[in-house]
Amino acid sequence: MLTYTVGVFLPLGPLDHVVVSALHLLFGGWLGAGVGYDDAIGNVALATPGNIIGGLLPMTLTHAARPKASRRS
Repeated sequence: MLTYTVGVFLPLGPLDHVVVSALHLLFGGWLGAGVGYDDAIGNVALATPGNIIGGLLPMTLTHAARPKASRRS
């Protein structure tokens, strides 16, 4: 059930990985978009905990639930 929930929420918003978001900001700054290094650092500081919470916990839960489900069948 958790896997389906995550699969539904992924396309709903801009849920990029922290590295992808930082590269977007850096390239935007280099190409004149008015984005500075402080913006990229602030984004990394906010996105890293979100990636850890949003990636580690669902992955841990789904991987822990998988062996229990396979033992039942």
